[in-house]
Amino acid sequence: MAAYILHTDSCPQCQSMNLSLSRLRGWWERWVLARLKILPLRCMECKTRFYSSRRPLY
Repeated sequence: MAAYILHTDSCPQCQSMNLSLSRLRGWWERWVLARLKILPLRCMECKTRFYSSRRPLY
């Protein structure tokens, strides 16, 4: 599984904008990424999980 850190509000796989915040997994995401304001997102179309440094637009 590849890790993407994006600055956009669309899926890197299918370019869908139908995104949802994904649960934080493990200490790395809870402590390190949270402090860097990097969020885990999941595409609701293709189910790809990736990271974004911005909140998705709803």
